Amino acid sequence: MKSKFLNFWFLWPLAHLFHFQWGYYFHVNQDYSVFFLAILINFTAMLCLLKPSKAALLSLASFQLAQVLILLPDVPNHWLLISLINLNLLFNFTLAKLKKETELTFWENFRQSTCWSVIIFYSWAMFWKLNHGFTNYETSCAVKFALMGLTIPTSLQKIIPHLVLLVELLIPLTLLVSRFRKVGVLLAILFHAALLLPAEKFFLNFSFTMMALVLLFINQNHLKFFHTDYEKYSKSSLIIISIFLVIIITATNQTGSWFYLRQLFALILYSAAIFHFLRSFRSITTTQLKLPQLSLVLVPAIVLINGLSPIVGLKSSSAWQMYSNLNLSEKSSNHYLISRSLGIGGYLEDRIKIISSRDLNPSEEYPYFLLTKYCHQNKCHNLNYDRNGVRIQTNGEAEKKDYLSRSILEKKLLTFNTFNVSGKDCRW
Repeated sequence: MKSKFLNFWFLWPLAHLFHFQWGYYFHVNQDYSVFFLAILINFTAMLCLLKPSKAALLSLASFQLAQVLILLPDVPNHWLLISLINLNLLFNFTLAKLKKETELTFWENFRQSTCWSVIIFYSWAMFWKLNHGFTNYETSCAVKFALMGLTIPTSLQKIIPHLVLLVELLIPLTLLVSRFRKVGVLLAILFHAALLLPAEKFFLNFSFTMMALVLLFINQNHLKFFHTDYEKYSKSSLIIISIFLVIIITATNQTGSWFYLRQLFALILYSAAIFHFLRSFRSITTTQLKLPQLSLVLVPAIVLINGLSPIVGLKSSSAWQMYSNLNLSEKSSNHYLISRSLGIGGYLEDRIKIISSRDLNPSEEYPYFLLTKYCHQNKCHNLNYDRNGVRIQTNGEAEKKDYLSRSILEKKLLTFNTFNVSGKDCRW
């Protein structure tokens, strides 16, 4: 069974390792529990690479999920998705133990529910890009990233947003249909290879995450990046590779030679995987996709609900809307299909406009909830803002108390961006 999921066992720890930028932990984050869990995540990820075992993989999932629970709600989309897949792994393992199911059943249940989660995720990612800001080449985030280091004629720039939409539409559709599933996997892998090219955006963590997940749609017995007897590999060579990984992956800043060396190393690894996939393409067969049992829909349901949250009005960030140019409020929207958010809870309706501030941008409009959170985490000296027509001048203490009075569910689940009125902002 280990050999059947060997590709996942290798790529999943890599997705965790490529996530970390240690400069962030050294210079920004003061939560030592988060830093300690980051060390544990990296250690267990390296352990998975050196000697894959179910215990190491489950430990990796547990540490990563624990870190996300501490960091919530401010978790990047890809790291949140990884945490949900890790939750799915732990959930299926627990159910298998309680029901005394075989290891084959455990892994197949995990694969099925994960595959449905991936299809739902891609569907939301495409859906939120159906807006005026994204399809307009002058504001589209897709064009902005394509222009990083490249000179592209205007005629081609106009095509890029629509091409991205087409690809992100085809990926979930082809993954759903068994006849085209193999093409869908290839399309997803090539799409995320393109995302590796703008080094400044640090997309390699996301690309390795999605490669590990989409490969679950194919029969891994026909695509083995590594020999079945993984444990028989030379330990010394694996240690050397691991040390090299540590050196490259722990580059502290998002600039400089070490950072670009890490990007190059990731690109080589990803390219090697693509080459091997293409070489084996004809012999590859896809796995069956069935509706998961009722007890196994937990994680796919969470993925679905999280993508729905901007419509409901309870989130406008970390909702699978990454770099979509989306602007959705209780009054207006730039989306082609959604005229406005439902605004449940009044979080979007209760908005403020900065008049003057030492730190906040006066041209931005904020949900009041976001402002209270900001004043809790930072200093809000000499802050002057308009809240629904009422001018308020404050040092941030009242806003901080307001945030502290909120329920734990509000603090952990609700997260908002500033209102992207222009539709030009590119937000992860």
